[in-house]
Amino acid sequence: PRALEQATDEQIAAYKARRFPQDGLRVDGCCGIGGDLLALGLGGKTVGYEQDPVVAYLAAANCERLGRQNCRVVQADFTRIRLTPESAVHIDPDRRPRQRRSVQLDHHQPSRSFLARLIRTQPFVALKLAPATVPDDPLLWDAQLEWIGRGRECPQLVAWFGQAADRIGGRVATLLDPAGNSTSLEATQPAPLDAARVVGEVVVEPHAVVLAAGLAGVLAEQLDLCALTANGGYLTGSAGKPHPLARIYAVLEVTVLRRRHLRRLVQKHRMGQLEVKARGVSWNPDEVRRSLPLEGPEAGVLLLTRLADRQVAILARRIPSENPD
Repeated sequence: PRALEQATDEQIAAYKARRFPQDGLRVDGCCGIGGDLLALGLGGKTVGYEQDPVVAYLAAANCERLGRQNCRVVQADFTRIRLTPESAVHIDPDRRPRQRRSVQLDHHQPSRSFLARLIRTQPFVALKLAPATVPDDPLLWDAQLEWIGRGRECPQLVAWFGQAADRIGGRVATLLDPAGNSTSLEATQPAPLDAARVVGEVVVEPHAVVLAAGLAGVLAEQLDLCALTANGGYLTGSAGKPHPLARIYAVLEVTVLRRRHLRRLVQKHRMGQLEVKARGVSWNPDEVRRSLPLEGPEAGVLLLTRLADRQVAILARRIPSENPD
């Protein structure tokens, strides 16, 4: 189960593999059961190293089952392997060597010192990390950081080093659609967020990948929006066109966050189908939804959040997205 949980899914693996050079050996260190290895093997000669004999066996079986003739799995400690200078390396350190998940690079295996040496000696390195990894870690200063998402989630951060990096020091939020096509938001540094004084015509919810990358301010700047919540989880402003990296809600009405006001709101707008979301407040969305009289023909979204020092409820309708879930 642990190896399966840490494996990269097929679409994200394919997206990453497309960035690797076509010539030369591709190496997948700590390859696990082969999520990334299988994608890398489609583009050229690939070797995966895995220390656990059972996991290595599963990786080899996956390669055989899917006909990856370019892939070879070696059961070995990757830290003891002597790599050729032209090898392009992908590595997925174990984030739970002590049975507890960690986003601290000091707690990963292989060690920080090994990863630093790998980055220094190999021309192309892709380091797979948890999306909550602290981006200001000194080990990542010379990387391009890319948070990659699918659906509504952001499962992975990749630090690209050397020839793998398009721009050192840059942050990228990339979302893959169901067909595997990508949409990205990029910046060299996060942009500041201006706090909203009123709720505008729309509320915009940046995708999880934008929030993980710390680029909500960049998105707000592009769309001329202000922040309802401190970290930009909800933005607001005038109506604009749909954006593939955000959900957009057309505001119907705003009220104080109190039970009786919520009941009046859904009855007034004849809501029968209602999605309830909360950000910045302690209210439980499921409990709120169960407490409301939903008996009308309309469908909407109820956003429970903050405006400055006030808790507010925003009733809205979702505007169709360019990148549907």
